Amino acid sequence: MDLDALTAFHDAARLGSFAAVARARGVAPSSITRQVQAVEAALGVALFHRSTRQLTLTDAGGAYLERTAPLLAELNAAAAEAKDRERGIAGTLRVSASIAFGQAVLVPLLPTLLEAYPSLSVDLVLTDQLVDLVNERVDVALRLTEPVGAALIQRKLKGVRFHIVASPDYLEQKGIPQTPKDLSGHSCLRFPFPGFRDEWQFTKGEKTLSIPIEGRIVASSALALRALCLGSGGPALLADWMITDDLAAGSLVDLFPEHHVTGDPAAAGLWAVFPSRHYRPRKVEVFLEALSNAATTPAAR
Repeated sequence: MDLDALTAFHDAARLGSFAAVARARGVAPSSITRQVQAVEAALGVALFHRSTRQLTLTDAGGAYLERTAPLLAELNAAAAEAKDRERGIAGTLRVSASIAFGQAVLVPLLPTLLEAYPSLSVDLVLTDQLVDLVNERVDVALRLTEPVGAALIQRKLKGVRFHIVASPDYLEQKGIPQTPKDLSGHSCLRFPFPGFRDEWQFTKGEKTLSIPIEGRIVASSALALRALCLGSGGPALLADWMITDDLAAGSLVDLFPEHHVTGDPAAAGLWAVFPSRHYRPRKVEVFLEALSNAATTPAAR
C-alpha cells in the first residue's frame, strides 16, 4: 500500500477533514480524497462517514487506524534512520511540552540549538493536554509527572525540586513564616491538581510533614502563579526550572531552603516520552543533550 496514502488517511482522521490535510500539505483537497479512496478501495471497506460538515471514522476505520498507527510510526522511524545516516542532524524536530515549561525552558534553549545545527528546524507543540505522540507525529514529549501506561517509552532526564517562594514586598507586608506550620496564616497561591491544592509536603532528614494550606486564588498555570507571586499575591509552590532566575535576582525568596517540598512526589521529575522503542533519531538525542546541559533545566534532586 502507498505509504503517502496511508499517511493521508491518518492525517484526515486526526484533522477531521480532507481540506485541512490539503492545507497542511499545500495541495488540492481532491488529491487527499483520491489517496484515501485508494486506501478504501484496497481494503474494500469505507473508512469514513462523510458529510458536508464533518468527517468521522467508521467502525472499520477506527480499528484500522488503531492497528496501523504503530506500524506507520515504525515506518517513519525507519525512514528517519535512513535519512540520519545520509544527512546527519537535519529535518524537523517535533517536540511536545507544557506551556509553562516550553516558555520557561525550551524557548530560551532553541536559538543555541539551531545555531549549532543549521539544517535542523523545531516545531513546538505547547499544550497542557496530553498529546497522542503517534497520531500527532511527535518525536519527543516532555512530561513533568511520571508517565503511566505500558505502551509509553520513557526516560527520566532529571529530578525537579520545588520551593515555597514569596516576593520581598509580600514578606515585608505579611511577615516571614518561620516554620511550615506558619503558612496557615497566609493566603497561598495554589494549583488545582491533587496533592497541590490542599496540602504541601515538607521533608527534612527522615521526617515528612503534610501541611494543610488555604488560599483565595487557584490557577492551573505555573506562569500565572509565578506572576501572581512576583506581584505579592502570596506564597506559591513552584518548580526550580520556573524560578531559577527569580531566586538569583532576589525577586523571589525561598522560604524553606532546608526542606524538600512537593505537592506530589510523582511530579518531582522531568521525563522524555517517545513514540517508538526501536529507533530514536539523532535529532532527538542532540535536543535532549542540549536540554540536559542547559543551566535552566531542573537540578538533580
